[in-house]
Amino acid sequence: MARLYVLLFLAQIVLAVCALISCLSAEDGQVKALPRMVWVLVILFFPLIGSIAWFVAGRERPAGPAGAGGATA
Repeated sequence: MARLYVLLFLAQIVLAVCALISCLSAEDGQVKALPRMVWVLVILFFPLIGSIAWFVAGRERPAGPAGAGGATA
């Protein structure tokens, strides 16, 4: 059981590090809802929830190729 907790803790740390890198490397126009420094603080103080919130609501999603995901004839 302890190994599961260690694995989940490490996964949470990796997710937080990825969110911080994504937040700090995003262009100014890609950061949504809050200023960048607020996002960094949210990710640092609430690693799991903050990281998920950043990936869901904090950044602009890159536009896919034209017609991707649309209905086909």
